[in-house]
Amino acid sequence: MSGGVRYTFPEEDVLRCIEQCCDLFGLPKGEASAILGEIEAHHGILERYSMDSYMFSHPSFQEYFVARNLIAQRRELEVIRSNFDSDGWAGVIEFAAALLGDPTPLLKYLAKKSEMGSIKNFPTMARRTRTLLLLYRCLSSGVNVANRVREDLYGDVVAAHRHMSAIFRNGGVFPMAALLKDGVRHTYLYVRRRPTLAEALRPLRRLGNEIVLSPSEIYADIALRRLGEISLKGSRHAELEGVAEALCLAVPLAPLRPREVREVLTGLKGKHDFVARLVDESLEVMEREFGG
Repeated sequence: MSGGVRYTFPEEDVLRCIEQCCDLFGLPKGEASAILGEIEAHHGILERYSMDSYMFSHPSFQEYFVARNLIAQRRELEVIRSNFDSDGWAGVIEFAAALLGDPTPLLKYLAKKSEMGSIKNFPTMARRTRTLLLLYRCLSSGVNVANRVREDLYGDVVAAHRHMSAIFRNGGVFPMAALLKDGVRHTYLYVRRRPTLAEALRPLRRLGNEIVLSPSEIYADIALRRLGEISLKGSRHAELEGVAEALCLAVPLAPLRPREVREVLTGLKGKHDFVARLVDESLEVMEREFGG
């Protein structure tokens, strides 16, 4: 595992694995090549990649079998602790969360690694937002956890938005979410534009679109409660921070809670001409996609 994620495998390595399985099931090792041919021809899980290598027909097969193997060895937490911030392991972690009888320790570990309270710079925030996205995706995979745990974890995702807004504000940036026909995007007002801004906005956009694609009533309830607590008073920067947080929380809820989101967005229109344009754009898409 220290060599990183691989998606193609030399034929000799595949045959060696099949031979090991032959031993387990009392089959002759000389049948390995024929078994590989049968798998390729009739099952579609493995396919030839080149003259001397194979690959899984879809990466999700590989991720699923890796997750099952880790759980069988009771090594899932050990491996996830070493690889949670690697995009190549995200699918494995999602499968592990869905397969475990109680994935609470795994999910709480991801929540801990995505905490934003002590973060001050954009690159670290971006890394933790990617972990936050992974946590949300795991929660959307049908995990078997108590409602109280689920609510706490969705609450962590909502709380992270509050911290991200403060980090962006301290960096002189105010990201504003808008809904387009192809999903959520973020534009921004800024006092100081950082060279790492694009890196910080990319995972935030991915998180927003994941919430659109995998809506959760529990998450929506918590996010709407947080929206009711956001202050739009104070200095100009404090007001913009509140507007930015409200847009980033509200816009991804549009498919699930269109009425409440319309109310929030309409209430933000008068805060800034730039905000009004974004709100009008989002409301137009909502009208077209979700009706009156």
